[in-house]
Amino acid sequence: MTTAEGQTVWRPATDIVETDNEIVVHVDLPGVSKEEVNVDMIKNELVISGSHKGPEGFESATCRVRERKIGRFRKIVQLPSGVKPDNIQAKCENGLLEIKLPKPSDEQAGRHHIQLG
Repeated sequence: MTTAEGQTVWRPATDIVETDNEIVVHVDLPGVSKEEVNVDMIKNELVISGSHKGPEGFESATCRVRERKIGRFRKIVQLPSGVKPDNIQAKCENGLLEIKLPKPSDEQAGRHHIQLG
């Protein structure tokens, strides 16, 4: 993916699972520390972004194979209406970012059943 400024941004692999009570987002970020990760909710979007510099000590080395991503990353996940940001839980351990979002009730999501007469 390329930004409007022409910078290349990579998208981390993501799994999204929906249970009866919550939406769980798993994002693969191997080698990325939690200090390099930002998680924001903007309207009905979960925006995961950051920048990974890669391992230290190899700045002047010649790279023979590069399969792991470095540099800026960004992933946007569409959320249902009514998700409250105060109830979101996130943790980043061992290269896996896990975000848990309680599912909104139908009323919170803006859904109202109309009884037919």
